[in-house]
Amino acid sequence: MPRVWGRLARSLIFALGALLILGSALPSPATGADNGSIRIVVDDAPLELAIEPRMEQDCLLVPLRPVWEALGAVVSWDQVARRIAAVKGATSVQLQIGAAEAVVNGAAVALELPPRLVEDRTLVPLSFIRATVAGASVRWEESSRTVAIVTGGDAALSPEQQNRLGHQYYQGRGLPRDLALAAHWFGRAAERGYAPAQVNLGALYESGEGVGRDLAEAVRWYRLAAAQGEAAGQNSLGWMYQYGLGVEQDYQQAEQWYRKAAEQGYGPGQNNLGWLCRTGQGTAQNYAEALRWFGRAADQGLAEAEYNLGVMYQLGLGVEQDRETAVAWFGRAAGQGQAEALALLERLGAALPIRP
Repeated sequence: MPRVWGRLARSLIFALGALLILGSALPSPATGADNGSIRIVVDDAPLELAIEPRMEQDCLLVPLRPVWEALGAVVSWDQVARRIAAVKGATSVQLQIGAAEAVVNGAAVALELPPRLVEDRTLVPLSFIRATVAGASVRWEESSRTVAIVTGGDAALSPEQQNRLGHQYYQGRGLPRDLALAAHWFGRAAERGYAPAQVNLGALYESGEGVGRDLAEAVRWYRLAAAQGEAAGQNSLGWMYQYGLGVEQDYQQAEQWYRKAAEQGYGPGQNNLGWLCRTGQGTAQNYAEALRWFGRAADQGLAEAEYNLGVMYQLGLGVEQDRETAVAWFGRAAGQGQAEALALLERLGAALPIRP
């Protein structure tokens, strides 16, 4: 097996397809509020909700007043008539608790479900809000169980800032560690075509952190990043092909993607390409080439490559056998906590193991 950085560190690079909410794009009952709270975020700011959104009959109901007010509407409530009204610009809306239709600018509009009054809060179908608030994009993000509303057609943060915020939530750096929110922010940036975030989101789908594990989705995001020339995405896509994760196993595809990453100077890609050259998977076995790629990655301080390079000198693969140089490389890898190098150095009181 090739040695790489930790499975997630291999892909998460430092610098993290939502659906439009229509009736058919809402989460199914199997992913309803029973499995975790649903957030509502407007222009990257989470709303404080006195009552949580909920699923009823495959329809997502959300608190009306906080959402509309966040979108700039003026909301009023008639307690006697049990009617709620809102005005935003040239749009006026009236809803009656329990009624199957709303009135928008004087015209009747059918609702997926009638408005509900729960704990003195009005809940309405989210699809109705989307249909009546012009200029706002509304998405359901299954991975983070988030309703994301963006006004003005664009996000308030740049993709780089969204990706950085994803890292903060992933690492718990300056913010509470929250993998679902990390996935949310990586996803926001990834959807805008930001390649580093596409890699990060793919890594979460590969590991199942913050989202349901979905190897095919991981491959999709890696491929999008790789197509943009993102070395970490190319390396990750190579890994998926090498081990048949979300795709049919294909060593030649793995070698091609590793090589693209390696030729950009990406250490993990150089290390993985070195391994294929050593084993002859997807390419002709070539110890000299393996030694060269391991060396390039080791020169960048990649512990796994330092260990692999030590093994090449230990066994005399592509180079004259040299115990002293092998021990030096093992020592460098062990100094970074590389487990195999540490274990090997513990046994060095005796002769190094030599390949038969």
